[in-house]
Amino acid sequence: MDACPVLKLLRSIRVRAIRHGTYYRNLTSIERAITELSIRCRIKFRSFRLLMVIARIIVKLRKYTPISFFDRILSLGKELVKKVSLIAYSWGNVSALSWIEDRTFVVYLGMMVLQRPFSMLITNYA
Repeated sequence: MDACPVLKLLRSIRVRAIRHGTYYRNLTSIERAITELSIRCRIKFRSFRLLMVIARIIVKLRKYTPISFFDRILSLGKELVKKVSLIAYSWGNVSALSWIEDRTFVVYLGMMVLQRPFSMLITNYA
């Protein structure tokens, strides 16, 4: 078990970056060494400077590593749900604003955007 949630996040991002080939391409040898030692030694962050270095490494890896399929579904779904709920609210449906909080509806619309060309028409009109 990890001593810190930052290390758990670092480990998962590292694995994803290695799978996508961005770990060795975008990190310097010093950044990779800091990452490897932090994960292996399960360090506790007593130094603010070390925490900031690891945070920069995490940001760098997230920048160059493609997002997962489910993250893409959520981001597309959130955009579409906002548009659709505002249109429905303008038509008089008061409960439409609560659709933004409904995660299953967000996932449903996100999947529809990725799978159906017809749903792209909705995003163009909204």
